[in-house]
Amino acid sequence: MNINRLHNLKSLCLTVSHRITLFLAMSVICVPGLWIVLNSFRPTVDIMAKPPVWVPRGLNLDNYRAMFGGAGEGGVPVLQYFF
Repeated sequence: MNINRLHNLKSLCLTVSHRITLFLAMSVICVPGLWIVLNSFRPTVDIMAKPPVWVPRGLNLDNYRAMFGGAGEGGVPVLQYFF
């Protein structure tokens, strides 16, 4: 009975350590992408601020309006490129 309990405990420790390692690895992989997405909603002033602004004052869609706006509005015709 003692050997079974030891085996179960060892198996549980390995499972927990694997999940913690996987969580840390996925955090390293996903956090830069999340940072890019959050910065796309921030004003340029907050992105370029020194020292960095960790908590944004406000989020807006101006960057997306500029990107998807027509060529006459200062944007790149992204939707036309897709078609």
